[in-house]
Amino acid sequence: MMARKTYYLSIHLIALIMLFSKCQNPNLQKTTIIKKNPDSTYVFLIYGGLPDIPYESAKNVIASKWNIMYKSVAQCMVPIEIKDSADKFNDLTTKRLSFRYGKNWEKRFDKEIKEEKHKQKIARALLDSTKQIIEKRNEMEKDGNGLDYDFYPTTNYSYEVDVSGWGRINDSDVLVIYYKYSVDIKKKETHLLSDTITRW
Repeated sequence: MMARKTYYLSIHLIALIMLFSKCQNPNLQKTTIIKKNPDSTYVFLIYGGLPDIPYESAKNVIASKWNIMYKSVAQCMVPIEIKDSADKFNDLTTKRLSFRYGKNWEKRFDKEIKEEKHKQKIARALLDSTKQIIEKRNEMEKDGNGLDYDFYPTTNYSYEVDVSGWGRINDSDVLVIYYKYSVDIKKKETHLLSDTITRW
């Protein structure tokens, strides 16, 4: 019963923080999922400066394995009372994780992130060297834009990857997926799965 009450309080807290926060990074919302079962999901509320994209990408992959979710509440100015509330909420999440995975869970979690970041670095290099992505990135950089990679592991050494960035659909500027690739970092291979432009 206590877990359920804590869960519902967390939803109200998240709504309050979103109301007061002024600076949102839409890219951080990509992996934000709050499941309905409060006993199986561990939510952290995050705020602060611009993220380290390669680190965040690796962290989100590992977090999904641990049933950890991140909710971005602000990227710049946050009232102190909102910051304090988020910190208290995160302390509770940390305690729940310690109860579930043991007191050394953070060391194991960080180790897995480091390993995942290294694998994604290899995958990024393979994608960055493909002619199609080089040409698209050069085209987009002329307008001050770039490309992002969203990694979805299929095995320990392979991924399906969404290659996304800003584009126009129905005369509106929106985040779109330009390509879908498969990447095998063991075989050092990339294969285009789709070049159909879709809304992210």
